[in-house]
Amino acid sequence: MLDAEDKAGALIEAILDPRAAIERKTRYEVESVTFSGVPGSPFAYWATERLLTLFKTLPAFEAKGRTAKVGLQTSDDLRFVRAWWEVPAEAERWLAFAKGGAFSRFYADIYLVANWEFDGAQMKAWAGSLYNNSHWSRILKNIVFFFRPALTWSSRTNGLSLRAMPKGCLFGHKGPAAFVDNDDIDDLLALACISNSQAFGMLVSLQLARTELAQSYEVGLIQATPVPAWPSLRKRLLRG
Repeated sequence: MLDAEDKAGALIEAILDPRAAIERKTRYEVESVTFSGVPGSPFAYWATERLLTLFKTLPAFEAKGRTAKVGLQTSDDLRFVRAWWEVPAEAERWLAFAKGGAFSRFYADIYLVANWEFDGAQMKAWAGSLYNNSHWSRILKNIVFFFRPALTWSSRTNGLSLRAMPKGCLFGHKGPAAFVDNDDIDDLLALACISNSQAFGMLVSLQLARTELAQSYEVGLIQATPVPAWPSLRKRLLRG
């Protein structure tokens, strides 16, 4: 009823004349058990059976050879984060920091830097003092993945957009990153093509049960999204 001006009238019409409503796509009749085939069992009543089947027949994004991870949360950006032009060019403690940003497919400037002097000693000390002196790894996550080439994206934006993250970067909890085995650049480029496709975006939206407005693209959501069989598709993408 979202597009109907008279929502009450459209609802009554859909109830009284189901066949016509189905043809107008204002009424859907779906077995509720079909929702269980999609991670999180979203109320995606408009999805076709063929679309739902992809979650069972294709491997997930998080599979052998691929992974997606959330990064660090400084919990004090004013202290630990700067724009690159705010620090001296020779200041080695300030490293490129992918922290999300606006919608941008395939490429976006990484204009932020974070203080990672002495392997992040200051940030670790600060993080360890929080939450009743819990360990710093509670908010500085997956640091073993730092500095590897990857794809990064904004977890909160109007549309999913993965883009290149060069070697040598830190990444944040609002700018998660996807990695491939052996940091293979060809594999990363192929994955960028897949993840920025309309089909991949639709499969992500299906799990959210929405296709418009700002959405939250958390790591678990991307990890669960199916992708085509990898080796043969990679060859076709790179050859084309």
